[in-house]
Amino acid sequence: MKDILNYSIEEGAIMDFKTFCDDLEKNILEYLPEQYQKAEVMIKPVLKNNSLVLHGLTIRNPDEKIVPTMYMEHYYEKYQAGQEIENLMENIAVDYLEHCNPQIDYQVEHIMELDNVKDKIMPIILNAKHNKDMAKIRPSTRIDDLAVFYQIVLERSEYSTASVAVSNDMMEKWGISTEELHHISIENNEKYDSVLLTDIESVLFGTPENYLEIEGKTPKSPLLVLSNQTKSYGASVIANPAVLEKVADAVGGDYYVLPSSVHEVLICPKEIVKEMGMTPKELGKMVREVNQQEVSRDEVLSDHVYSYDRENKVLETVKESKQRNMDMER
Repeated sequence: MKDILNYSIEEGAIMDFKTFCDDLEKNILEYLPEQYQKAEVMIKPVLKNNSLVLHGLTIRNPDEKIVPTMYMEHYYEKYQAGQEIENLMENIAVDYLEHCNPQIDYQVEHIMELDNVKDKIMPIILNAKHNKDMAKIRPSTRIDDLAVFYQIVLERSEYSTASVAVSNDMMEKWGISTEELHHISIENNEKYDSVLLTDIESVLFGTPENYLEIEGKTPKSPLLVLSNQTKSYGASVIANPAVLEKVADAVGGDYYVLPSSVHEVLICPKEIVKEMGMTPKELGKMVREVNQQEVSRDEVLSDHVYSYDRENKVLETVKESKQRNMDMER
């Protein structure tokens, strides 16, 4: 039976975040099975999307190369809300064990061989300006003011994705260029993750129809949702020129792209927007309001609108939709 832990915290006092992490790092093994008692426990800063830094917990046995990372900010919020520390430790241990999967404990040497992971490389699209530090250590491809990064998807389920970020060192070891890496990721995205274009009403209230697969039926909705089948980093589909062309064919012309989040974008046919009397400036304001109220910082893609020109096959920022010195401020 587990001993009762002794904390050097005055009864009734609330630990600050650093003390919370220090105590968790020191005591979490008490809540894990015997095989973890010699594991190395670390909590360290992790650079996430949009320069957000979170504190990731890893618990690594000597024979493990790839392990889950659990972010402490989420659990600290529960602690601040009144959850008892011992109960929280138990929850963290349970969550950790649920995310452990020996089938994805790849050897580092395995991942460093391109042929072993080539069909698992997928794109993600982020804001370029707010991920400059990430771009220093990871290969990326610019699309207007956005940047496509790359990840190796080891496992994907309905509720979570296990992935490893592709670094400059990996790409160098593979002996390929950024252009080749980008091509591989786009090809995989097409092959393994279907693209969906559905009207927002059916997403919310009915059975969604994929307009990319329905010939001769033009959507009438002013707002369409464009994403992938998994709804994970689904905004990356706009990195594929073929997808942008298919969307133009489906809606019958040029359109605006509203960056809903890194997981999806909204498509607004220009003809319908014009009929409604809306302007790009108003659309941009709508994007910023949604970002401020509904989207977490690490999932914000952009604070302005993009336009796709069907004739010239170009996706670019709509300058009228920008608010000077306000983009992406949270």
